Order: sequence, then structure tokens, then C-alpha cells
Amino acid sequence: MSGAGINLPWKFHGDDMVRVINDIRRLGIPLMVEQAVKAEQSAAKAPFSSRWFYDSWHAIRTPVALDHPGGNVIRLPHGQPLPGTDTKVAGWMALSDQLRQNGGPT
Repeated sequence: MSGAGINLPWKFHGDDMVRVINDIRRLGIPLMVEQAVKAEQSAAKAPFSSRWFYDSWHAIRTPVALDHPGGNVIRLPHGQPLPGTDTKVAGWMALSDQLRQNGGPT
């Protein structure tokens, strides 16, 4: 986002972080940044927080299959968490692992 000239505070409430992590996995950062730039340019008022983008990212229904040669159809591997509580827990665990690997809080 900073590279695209969008410098906003990130505020996570409730399951916002899990939603953003899932959207990153589903859409990829380049598409999310592209959509954020377009949304910011068409906004009547400049966004004051990254939360302004969350719902629009989550509403994008066309997944980008970067590593999947089947168009937008992605076969879930065995053991993949399904939507709901399992997905939320998996998202928080992935974030925890990432922070641990980067020397952040555990």
C-alpha cells in the first residue's frame, strides 16, 4: 500500500485481521493494492484508515488463481480448514507463525 502512495493506519477490530489475511491468500496483494488505488481515486473523501478498504476487498468474488492452472476453480487440499471457526483459528495460527519467524511477539 505504501508503494502505491496509500499511507494509512491499520486498525483491526474483531475478526478484521483474519479477514485481511484470508483476502491476501485468496486475492493476492497486487490485486488488493490495485483495487485500493482505484477505490481511493474514486472516493468522495480521502480514506482515513485502512479499514475503509476491508469490505471492498472481502466483497471481491473472483479469486486470482496464481499457482492454479484451473481458472478460478481451486481444489482444496485434504485437511484444508472450511469457512467458519476453523478458518479463523488457522488465520491466527498463520499470523502467529509469521510473527515468530520474523522475531516478533509470539
